[in-house]
Amino acid sequence: MTDSLRSKVLSGLVWSILQSWGVKLATLLLFMVLARVLDPHQLGVFAAAMVVLSFVGIFIDQGLSQAIVQRAQITVQQLNTVFLINLGLAVLIFVILWFASPLIAEYLKIIELTDVLRVASLVIIISATCFSQQAMLHRNFRYRWLAISALVATLISGITGIVCALHGLGTWSLVIQMLTGSVIGAAMMWTQPQWRFSFDLDFSGVRELLSYGMNRLGTSLLDFINTRYVEIFVAATLGPVALGIYSVGVRIYQALMQALSAAILDVALNGFSRLAHDPVALREAYYKAVTLTAAVAIPVFCLLAAIAPEVTVVFFGNKWAGSAEVLRPMALLGALHVVEYYNGTLFNAIGKPSIGLKFVVFKTVTTFVSLWLMREPDLLSIVYVYVASQLVAMPLSFYLVQRIVGVSLWTMFLRIWRFLAACILGMVLITLGRHVGMIADLNLFSRFVVLGVLGSLGYVGFLALTARAQLRELYVLLRVRRQPG
Repeated sequence: MTDSLRSKVLSGLVWSILQSWGVKLATLLLFMVLARVLDPHQLGVFAAAMVVLSFVGIFIDQGLSQAIVQRAQITVQQLNTVFLINLGLAVLIFVILWFASPLIAEYLKIIELTDVLRVASLVIIISATCFSQQAMLHRNFRYRWLAISALVATLISGITGIVCALHGLGTWSLVIQMLTGSVIGAAMMWTQPQWRFSFDLDFSGVRELLSYGMNRLGTSLLDFINTRYVEIFVAATLGPVALGIYSVGVRIYQALMQALSAAILDVALNGFSRLAHDPVALREAYYKAVTLTAAVAIPVFCLLAAIAPEVTVVFFGNKWAGSAEVLRPMALLGALHVVEYYNGTLFNAIGKPSIGLKFVVFKTVTTFVSLWLMREPDLLSIVYVYVASQLVAMPLSFYLVQRIVGVSLWTMFLRIWRFLAACILGMVLITLGRHVGMIADLNLFSRFVVLGVLGSLGYVGFLALTARAQLRELYVLLRVRRQPG
């Protein structure tokens, strides 16, 4: 990796992390306020709409955004054509959703979902207008402007949603929040355009992108079904109230998955793709990425799982106490997923997304079969069956990386085992501390703070005694020369 590329990757990594941390923290804080105003039914209706919109959004992207980033060369003509294709598909899907909304609402047994879904689906068209601009900002490592745009859109739309909720708009306050954020974000993408649209088109060139993108489309589609079908299953089986409780329970998990892994993976695809021709450098970059994630992301998920009962009530209020039982197993799953997700990124970087596709097929089938075999399920049994189905598939992912890319699992383990041991110690201290009389007698917020500090000290203390060399290596890795956004 050249010094210039290394500087761009690390600079992009910092800004991408700042974007994800900033946006997800702001979103989480705003959602905490909304959760105290809205009830589980209202949140459940919006969550059902979001599952549908996220699903159809995959077909609009078609894997083309990642194809734009991954390709060594991209032309203006290809960007023009991609823009038109995505905008046309967005309009078509909007029309289809408008007429299909009553059928979707009937299937999920949520009558008010029809109007909510029809209005919320406007976000599909809005997002399509800035599709190519956003992809090129990623490609050009313009993560600074992406971060600023996302933060501005999140804050303004969040405040708008809170005002609407306080005026009694219920589920519609969330719809208004989402549309406001999309409009502001799209507008800011076009204030620093990476290309100017014209009708100079190249459909044959786009076919080259589609050959890569279709594999990514299949992978994204199956991955969505694998990770989000459980929400449809909860809504159709148990109703919107249970979906609302589930949505709050996974809210912090989802925010952290995006803030701690999506930001890193976003830059990792860009960086890994540039190293695809150098297997040795590619493997070393993978080891470093996994080590960084093990040091930063895994402990956050592990400590969150240990402190789930306190964090759920402190963040969202007493009426959401039941969501803690959803958060705990999902947070532990997240601790493993943030490392495993690098495997799919490697396959995409070397131009073999079909490998990731086959793996996701296996995971999706496992999840579907596991949920289908359930009889008279309740919310917690659905969550635990889903987590178990994900864990069953995980060893195959690492086996494929070892065989195809040449990654040594033993080398990876030697680099991260101290961080894993420190996580276990932190969780044990939290669990034991909760039963200490002096801590148990504290009020909820004080107990939350004390247990969080206790687990963090256990984690940091163990590393200070056993992993000084690894910590120094991470410090060197994260030193980034100042680079224009």
